[in-house]
Amino acid sequence: MTAMIEGALADSITDVLLENTGVAPATRQQLTQLLESDPGLLDLIVEWGANDTEVRGKLAGLVVRSLGIRDRWPSFADNADLDALCAQVDAAARLRGWTVQG
Repeated sequence: MTAMIEGALADSITDVLLENTGVAPATRQQLTQLLESDPGLLDLIVEWGANDTEVRGKLAGLVVRSLGIRDRWPSFADNADLDALCAQVDAAARLRGWTVQG
């Protein structure tokens, strides 16, 4: 089990998640549980920061995977319906008690 993610690191990850996906775990415990499902990601965040482009993409992918929506966040080339995806993400996040923007 990963130690609880706290302080500036937790705030930074939460800010990036809200900015990129519109949702984030509402508690530090939920955030820690989310990141436990991808053990190497926390190491990348510590090394490169949550705002690193690759890290941001991995965080967005982790969100949609953990919410059971799809296996990764779509890229521009996927030509995905982002409005529909965001509605799915919002609904699934609400069911888990996560913070949902807007």
